[in-house]
Amino acid sequence: MTETILVICPRRPARFVLAMSALAALRTHHKTARLIGLVTPATQFIAKTVPYLDDSWLDPRTSMWDLRNIMELRAELRSEPFTRVYDFEQSRTSRLYFHLMHGWRLSPEALAQLPWSGDVATTALYHDNPRKLKMHCVDRLQDQLRVAGVFEHLPADVSWAARQVRDFSAPFRTNQPFAMLCLDNETDEAWPIDRFAALAEWFASRKLTPLLVGFNEHTELAERIAQRCADAIDITGKAPLIDTVFLAWAAAAAVGPNCAAMHIAAIAHCRSIVLCGGKSDPAVEGPRGQRVQVLSRPHIAEIGTPEILTLLGDLGPADV
Repeated sequence: MTETILVICPRRPARFVLAMSALAALRTHHKTARLIGLVTPATQFIAKTVPYLDDSWLDPRTSMWDLRNIMELRAELRSEPFTRVYDFEQSRTSRLYFHLMHGWRLSPEALAQLPWSGDVATTALYHDNPRKLKMHCVDRLQDQLRVAGVFEHLPADVSWAARQVRDFSAPFRTNQPFAMLCLDNETDEAWPIDRFAALAEWFASRKLTPLLVGFNEHTELAERIAQRCADAIDITGKAPLIDTVFLAWAAAAAVGPNCAAMHIAAIAHCRSIVLCGGKSDPAVEGPRGQRVQVLSRPHIAEIGTPEILTLLGDLGPADV
């Protein structure tokens, strides 16, 4: 009988991208199993694109008090006799999933038999590292898998995009040098739009087309940037994950807040400048890569455009 395994995926897109190497390890370890990812509307597009999951189930809740959808989710979670559950989220939300599946009162003996990899204490695969909350997400997931007996460790990779591509088109000549400005934002802190505009103007002065990217649409922000830099091209909300990988492979550089698109750029070995405020700790959830530089301040608005230009001062068409 084929194993069925549930993976509770991170709820934020950036953390989902950081979990891709752990998903690859699960796919390698459980070669013949059916892997189902439990995802949110914000991360469903990633789950449907990466090659590691066989299916994705959507958490349809609009809030913690959405009782109708909670009961529907409970019925779905109980419909499969999961061989294992890997909780990559490890939060109050994922503990709710545990109780929806197994009830609220379990004996110590029953808990000890449950193959739940996460932070539910005394379960068979309990991730009991007391330092885990201070670990980088990638390291924490690797440690979690090690505790669960999954010792495969695979580096972050997006080469699968080349195998999945069916067609690719860009709203400019693909041999035209360009740089990516990512407008997505996964916290309630935003980098001032006038600094994005100034950076777009600087790229244009270096004969690099400023390409405005993001998995969400940012029409108003893009229009405000275009008022100052007519060369800017807005494809926010229009380029799917695979297209974004190809753009990151070709871009001279990428600049933006700590978000999924910047993580994709980092994995694609694009020269990346990542902007972090106090609500985004790069030591825990920042992009990793040999060509990644992080600017971190207590408030993201404290990061000035000149700091970025200092890091990119040698950039020009010859870099692409």
